[in-house]
Amino acid sequence: MSDEKSTPDDNIVDPVVSAADAADTDAQSVQPTGKRRRKGAPERPVVEAPVETKEKDTKDGFFSRAGRAIKAFFIRFGHFFKSVWDQMSKVVWPTKKQMLMSVLAVFIFLVITVALVFGVDTGAGELVRVIFQNPNGGADMVPPGMPGMPGM
Repeated sequence: MSDEKSTPDDNIVDPVVSAADAADTDAQSVQPTGKRRRKGAPERPVVEAPVETKEKDTKDGFFSRAGRAIKAFFIRFGHFFKSVWDQMSKVVWPTKKQMLMSVLAVFIFLVITVALVFGVDTGAGELVRVIFQNPNGGADMVPPGMPGMPGM
């Protein structure tokens, strides 16, 4: 046995770099060469996407562009109403009994609110009348008519 201590990492072989390649890399400077692949793996062919060339039509004037725009507008308009119709078909509509109960509840709250507003308005008016009432009964404060309109 040698005096050097063996670590478990010493026995690991990198599948990407073999021993022959390791000797070559020692001689050359180590620089990244791009994407690495396993030794012996087939090289992927480079597939270029076909470039679509759209030739401009010389007769593509204002009215043809406007016509396409108007057509596209009405198509989008139709798609909108179609999607609205589809969404409305998904709605769970209330039954007749549920609708009647909801209308009744709204009506009851309406009556309660009207009574509350009427009571507060009447009470506040009476409170203002009591606070600002003339001790003489307020009879001498009332003018015989409005200014500019005699006999009223």
